[in-house]
Parts: sequence; C-alpha cells; structure tokens
Amino acid sequence: MLIFKNLKSLFNSLKTIGLYVALLGAFPPLAHAASDSGSVSVAWNPNSESDVTGYKVYWGRTSRIYDQVLNAGTNPQAVLPNLASGQPYYCAVTAYNAQGQESSFSTEIAVMYGTPSGNTDNSRRLVMLEAESGVLGSPMAIFSGASESWVDSSIFSQLGWAQLNFTAPVTGDYHVWCRVKAPTEAKDSFFISTDGGVEEVFHVYGTTTPPEGTRTNNWVWRRFHVVEAGPRAYTFDQGSHSIRFRVREQGTLLDRVVLSSDPTFVPSDALPRTGDAVVVTGISENLTVAPGSTATLAVTAAATGPVTYQWFKGSTAIANSNSPRLTLAGLTTASAGNYSVRLTAGTATVTGGPVNLSVSESAALPKFSITRFTVNPDRSISFETQGGLGSDIQIEASSDMIRWESIGTRTNETGIIDISDPGAPVSGRRFYRLVGEFP
Repeated sequence: MLIFKNLKSLFNSLKTIGLYVALLGAFPPLAHAASDSGSVSVAWNPNSESDVTGYKVYWGRTSRIYDQVLNAGTNPQAVLPNLASGQPYYCAVTAYNAQGQESSFSTEIAVMYGTPSGNTDNSRRLVMLEAESGVLGSPMAIFSGASESWVDSSIFSQLGWAQLNFTAPVTGDYHVWCRVKAPTEAKDSFFISTDGGVEEVFHVYGTTTPPEGTRTNNWVWRRFHVVEAGPRAYTFDQGSHSIRFRVREQGTLLDRVVLSSDPTFVPSDALPRTGDAVVVTGISENLTVAPGSTATLAVTAAATGPVTYQWFKGSTAIANSNSPRLTLAGLTTASAGNYSVRLTAGTATVTGGPVNLSVSESAALPKFSITRFTVNPDRSISFETQGGLGSDIQIEASSDMIRWESIGTRTNETGIIDISDPGAPVSGRRFYRLVGEFP
C-alpha cells in the first residue's frame, strides 16, 4: 500500500527521473457479473520520454492511500476490477523505467462504479429507560422528588428488584449507564443481571473503595464496571431483552438507565428522557493542509435510530454531502473556513463542529512524511518515511479516523518503521498515523 506524498510541485519532483503522468479520467463502467460490484476503465496520456517502459495504476477507498496496484505495462489504460457499487475510489498512476525507478503519483481522480449509495450511516445506538417505568418486585417502590422519580427499597431488604424490558435495535456490545445517587459506602451498589442470567455486583463507583471525595450526594451518571477492572459490555442480539436491578444496599437510588453500543458515549442530564435522541461522540480536529491536497472530515454519533447528515461550510449547506465523512479534494485558499455537520435522528437534531480548515503553502513541505505503507505476511506493518531520522515516532491506529490509540513508539533510525498491531481486525478498515516532534 502506498501513501500519496505531499508534493509542492509534481513537475519538479519528477525531473530527476524524467517521468511524467497525467491521468485523463474514467471511461464508462464495463459490463459486470454481479449487481453490487463492477469495473471502471481509466486512461492517461502516454509519456514522451524514451526511457519509460511501463505504468502502474494505484487505487483505494481513501484519498491518497492506495491498497490496490495494477501493472499496466506499456498500455496507457487499465481496468480497475471489483469496485463496490456506489462507493468512491481514488486513483493515480506512476511511470517506471527499465532500472525500476518509479515516478511520483499523477494527479489523483475519483472514480465510481454505479450511482452514489447516499447516506452511509455508521452511527451507534442508544436505548433510554426510566427505572420507575419498569416492573417492580416488592419492597422496591417508586419515590418522587422535585424534578425526578426513582426506585429504591421501601424497607431494609434485598428482596426488592426493578426489571427494565427493552428492545435492542441492532446486534452489538452494549454498555450500561445508570443515573444514580449513592452517597455513602453503605449505599452505593446493586445486584445486576440481564435476560435472567447470573447476577453481578454493580458498585456505583467502580470499586468497593473509591478515592476519597469520589462519593457525592448528587445524582451522577455511572457506567457498570467489572470491579477493579474496566467497563462491562453486554452482547445483545437484535430483539427483546431485560436488565434487572436487585437491592443490595437500601438507599442506593436508581433514576435512569441508558444502554449504548458506542463505548465512547457518555450521557448527561441534557439527554432527553423520552423520544428521539442523537449525540455527537467524536469529530475531526482542526487541520492545516497544502494547496491542491485532499482533506477528510469525519463525525461519529450515538442515536436512538438511524441518522442523516448534512455538512456545511459556514452557514451554507454543501451539496451532496450527506454521510459521516466529508472529503474535500483539490483544496485552495478559498476552501479554508469553518465546517460543521448537522445530524438528525427522527425529531432530534444536533450540530457537530465547527472544524477549522486552513490551506497554507507552509504545509506543502513536511519535515517528515510517509512514502510507503506495507502489510507484511505476518500481519505486522512497515512504514517507509522521509525525514525525521533519529526522532521518536508514536504510531497510532483508528477504525474511524476520530478515536486514535497508540500501538507503540519506535525510534526512526533508518527511515523504515516496523510495528505489530494486535488490535487490527481481520476484516474492515484500519487507519494509521505517525506522530513525532521534528526540529
């Protein structure tokens, strides 16, 4: 897999090899065997240099990151096979000579088989429950205050319980958040079970001995944790399920329960108690890019149902920009500005952003860049880099280009950085970035 270089001048970058490629565009789709995939033919102007012996075509689903390559030989056209219908692909060409020297990439174009797929919603799901609306077993009872109602045992007994029945909208791993009041050591836990399974102890503060000052007399949102460990996730198939809270300590008050298939979601009291809801759980950071380059902005969300998207530059809606990702190609200084996205789920609406995009010539000459990315047979990965020798490089990975996790740090001794990514899925997309400080 090759990663497109940020080049100040394509022409100047090719002078030492004497190669140049100009990609013309895509021909109409070719005949295909399956309705959900097909092929697109691309062609380009042949080079005039006598030492050019062939061309290579690169393409992929992300701008300037190519995971497919085809050696076209001397033929100035090629067929890109097995393209998913309605999905954009990004394509560029290089020329090579008999010595194996290869030019930099041509101008990139976007190609597509079929018609755009429209809104590709990747939002996660929320299920919102009220404790007092559940099925109660005596002596569990409903109590009311100035602005909320809750359930608690009416006497000192562990026999009472509250069972909340719900429908999981999609199959997935769900985290359980509770709005609770747990003021003392003797009033901070429940027994919890799902679908009639084995009970576990839910310590409101995640441990039997939380740090001094953690407990509070106020209502708080807490996620069910394994004691002295991390958050507990429950796998629910799409359909009907139940979650039961049994009294362990009278005086541990339960008001609301929210289940989320997004592990990064954190509820607040602003979340509505009923009806539709949508929450932005992540959005791209501000960024600076060079003129002529491509930038991708992305948003993630959790909602009670499917989400639709509309991206804006300033207050102006961007036509046909209705997915969680916004790709902006061929950027100029006029492209700079604030970008935001409006998300809608049923009657609920929220705005993510703004994200500030700057376009500057100073970004055209990075002191450190990735020139090649390779997935090795043992599933380790290798980065070939320019610049930054002797620097400590942190390698980060992401599945959505918003939430990034470090998978290790390496010293860039030779310009080749090798690392394993144990969290990489067997299938699906995975993004990487390299972070360091360069003089």
